[in-house]
Amino acid sequence: MATLIATGNPLRDPERSPDTPLATLLEALDASILREAVAICTARHRVEERGEIDALRARSPGLRRYLPAFYAWPFQGAPGSEALLAGLDVVRQ
Repeated sequence: MATLIATGNPLRDPERSPDTPLATLLEALDASILREAVAICTARHRVEERGEIDALRARSPGLRRYLPAFYAWPFQGAPGSEALLAGLDVVRQ
């Protein structure tokens, strides 16, 4: 994000002439760092936009492997957690 902020600030600078060529602005930036920053922000935006669904899908093989053993544990709860334990029973089924 810092890279994109550093990129955006010169573009928004009121002192900058609107006729400044893009190449002049990009001279001060490392193109590979800018590409990496855009890729990271794009991935983060996708997570924010779609929630954690994509992240869960990426972890699906590991979850499928370990969740059955996790759900087999004898869970107990304090008073008021009956709905949670009932939900766990539904997942187990």
